[in-house]
Amino acid sequence: MSNSKVQSTVYPNLFHFVHQTSSHKLPICSIHLYCDIGSSFETDELRGVAHFLEHMLFQGTKSKSSQVLFQEYDQIGSEFNAFTTKRYTCFYVKCHEMHGERVLSLFEDMMKNSTMTKERVKKEKEVIKQENKNRSEDYRNVAQEAFDTLIYKNSSFEKPVDNVRFYQAMQNITYKKLENWYKWFYKPSNMVLSIVSKKQFGYWTSLLFHSQFTRENFHPGNIDKPHQALSFPTQLPFEQKHVNILHTKQKGSLNTHLIFGFRTVNQYSDKKYVFDFISYILNGMSGRLFTVLRHEHNLVYNVYANSEEEEYTGYFSVYTEFSNKHLITVIKLLVDIFTNLTKNGVLLEEYEIGKSRIHGSHHVMYENINTFAKYNGFEQLVFIRDTDNSKHYHKKTIMPFQKVLEQNYDRITVKQVNNMIKEYFRKKNMIISIVSSNNIPIKEIRTLCEKYP
Repeated sequence: MSNSKVQSTVYPNLFHFVHQTSSHKLPICSIHLYCDIGSSFETDELRGVAHFLEHMLFQGTKSKSSQVLFQEYDQIGSEFNAFTTKRYTCFYVKCHEMHGERVLSLFEDMMKNSTMTKERVKKEKEVIKQENKNRSEDYRNVAQEAFDTLIYKNSSFEKPVDNVRFYQAMQNITYKKLENWYKWFYKPSNMVLSIVSKKQFGYWTSLLFHSQFTRENFHPGNIDKPHQALSFPTQLPFEQKHVNILHTKQKGSLNTHLIFGFRTVNQYSDKKYVFDFISYILNGMSGRLFTVLRHEHNLVYNVYANSEEEEYTGYFSVYTEFSNKHLITVIKLLVDIFTNLTKNGVLLEEYEIGKSRIHGSHHVMYENINTFAKYNGFEQLVFIRDTDNSKHYHKKTIMPFQKVLEQNYDRITVKQVNNMIKEYFRKKNMIISIVSSNNIPIKEIRTLCEKYP
């Protein structure tokens, strides 16, 4: 895609619409509908309700059963799905442009007219229970959830989106409570619609002008905020004073799953691009992590670094899986790798390879218009959409995704990379999450980590 302009508008009822013209030759459109509701808006009384609600919106509307809804999407021949994060819920469709108006109508019906019968709620609880059970057997995910409890301690992001432990709280989720959450959170003022298509901005605004999305009284009557819901994700004061190590014992785990990382910055900091860049430097078959842990010592089955940021803080981490007997050796090597990075920084050759890798990765992402619709919707939701509870600075416009490389990555210098490593990859920010079937020598691990600068 070329650097096509991103256009947006806000309707009187505070429904946000953002559009980017696709330069792809095929008449395909990507439609993402963001709703400002995620697990970070939950309290202990109703853990898992945001994810549960996402499921219920597929269970039919006042005029269409779930079977009819699925048939309509199948007739369109679309790529259709949804996901819930800690910060938001997103519904998305990728289809031929001729079906765009029909998709908007289907989305509108789901957001406005979904039904929450007792029978459907009861059946879906069992589906989600099984989903959570499957997730609990994914030990990489178990390690990540434990890691998150330490990274996001004392904040709304501490708990996972859903978990088998929430099943007891799920019993408190009645159809009436679901309906209350639905009408409060799934309203136009809480939504952002993001579309990428060959059709122009005016075509879509004309459709939206006649849509219920842009009307007042989307859900008629007075609607009270659910008393179990937060108005906005929260963060209480927290200061980490030493290395945090958390071991989760799982009898079924044949290997050890390890996440080794550091607390960094929130999603509003421009430093996040530097940490993402560092992951490109360390990853890859020629990167330091694979070279040391796999090629030189042949210890791990896989290893990769990544960074993530949320409302109040974020992290840089390394995930790896290996035989239980190699735990101490792997941690020692990771400590050595990051000790060397803090003392000597990255090499110029590593920096250049990282820059080449990030360019290649981004250019591959340009192939899929979902990349742009997802990016634009998130930027509009978090940086532009104004609410009474804004906790961040605002942007007036969205930088096109095609310019992110030039504006946010190409300007990063070796010196900046090394300064961020020295500033944030410190012992007081270190967090380790271990999942294994064995007992582990916590004292020995802590002694190793205390040697870190």
